[in-house]
Amino acid sequence: LWVLKRLADGTFHESFAALKLRGTRSGSGWEVMLDDVNAVFNFKDMSIDYRAPMLPATKVAGQGRFEYKTETLDVDIDTATMGGLSLYDTKLTFANIITEGAGQADLNINVRGDVKDAIDYVALEPIGFKPKFDAANSKGAADMAIHLAFPAHPDLHVEDIKIEVDGTVADASIPRVVKDFTLGGGPFRVQIAENVFKASGKGTLDQTPIDFDYQTFLFSKGQKYKDKLKVTLQADESLRERFGIDLSDFVRGAVNADVTYTEYHDGRAEADIRADLTPAEFFISPFAYNKKSGLEAKVTLKASLHNNILQAITGLTGKAPDFSIQNAGIDFRQHKGESQASVIRLPSLQIVDTRGSGTMRIDPLGAQSIDFTASHFDLRPFVTMDEAADDRNYNAPPVQVMLSAKQLQLD
Repeated sequence: LWVLKRLADGTFHESFAALKLRGTRSGSGWEVMLDDVNAVFNFKDMSIDYRAPMLPATKVAGQGRFEYKTETLDVDIDTATMGGLSLYDTKLTFANIITEGAGQADLNINVRGDVKDAIDYVALEPIGFKPKFDAANSKGAADMAIHLAFPAHPDLHVEDIKIEVDGTVADASIPRVVKDFTLGGGPFRVQIAENVFKASGKGTLDQTPIDFDYQTFLFSKGQKYKDKLKVTLQADESLRERFGIDLSDFVRGAVNADVTYTEYHDGRAEADIRADLTPAEFFISPFAYNKKSGLEAKVTLKASLHNNILQAITGLTGKAPDFSIQNAGIDFRQHKGESQASVIRLPSLQIVDTRGSGTMRIDPLGAQSIDFTASHFDLRPFVTMDEAADDRNYNAPPVQVMLSAKQLQLD
């Protein structure tokens, strides 16, 4: 039998079998037929090897039952090792094992151990998970339920094996999950089924608390995207700086954000962001606008990246006290290793009493050129700026404004 050929070593003990025989007289003798066999056995120190490169189970101890009429072999494993993982509460069922070519294996395996050993296991066939993080230096405690189903015959192919994994990772330290950030904490839930790998839970990105839901494909060819990450976090200035996103011309302080990040096959990526700027200070210096921390402000936008570099923001829509913006866009340049705003398009903008649309261009040194068309334009911030300017002490970048307005407010 194929099943028995997968078993090796070990010692059987406390075993018995019940046989039902039927005999008929044939000439001067008897013809004996086997009607049924029921066997129960205990074993220890056994090895089970289904197919390379699947890890074999060694030092296996447990109990088994064989029923001849149903052609079923059930094996309950109490303890065993598989690579660096420990098996527990594991049940193996082999059906139709006598009928040639009809055998089926259904394995429900529970394992626990170090997360690095769990990563090594799911990296092998038939799962073939290819981690993008630093697997070699990952730490944590993994506990996984693995379900394998496949035909029990010698010519077994990877595509014949159906596999599901559902487990947890606790006390995690997973380096380089994004850039040089380490994912920590947990417990995180990990699932694998039908070519999809999922991970989710609450933890920390370095020291920043996050709530995330990640999905990727074991084989992404032909899929609409490669990876998708949904995350909730608070991004302070230090975190934004490490991601290479410079918003210092407009935002100071922490921003609460819900982000859905999708990576495609050609190096493109998109981030749909819903941000709560209430904890932050939000300002637009040329218009002398400053929303203080604690005042409510909401923003939605889509960020477009290529090879992990921020290229543009589109669909920027937001509302704050005395401020609203609709469907704005920002183009970015790379400057000293950071994405820096270069062009800001404002189809619909309201800042206090100013209402209109326009374009702002910012050079690498911070000089601003504004072309604005307004139904009402409050000129007072610019007049005050000119009056307060002192050539001997003025250090801010220059601002040039081209304005077309139906109404100008000067006082």
